[in-house]
Amino acid sequence: MFGPFGWPWQWSYHASKFALVGMGESLSHEVHRQGIRVYVILPGGVRTEALNKIDAELVSALKDPRNGAIGSYSEGIERLRRWTT
Repeated sequence: MFGPFGWPWQWSYHASKFALVGMGESLSHEVHRQGIRVYVILPGGVRTEALNKIDAELVSALKDPRNGAIGSYSEGIERLRRWTT
């Protein structure tokens, strides 16, 4: 799910995934006349340690008093935490 959809505070990860999809689409236009097809495979979710790290970072951000504006995002952060844990 992290490939085709953007989630808060994961911009660098999403940028790399979106870049691969865009690269594949662009390349498919370039090589189409040669009969070459380009596919980008976006596999389903896999539970890895990355999700645990994301959860820990979100909890830390919510508790950090320096993040005064974080309260505006707390509902979305909690939804993301429920989805990833």
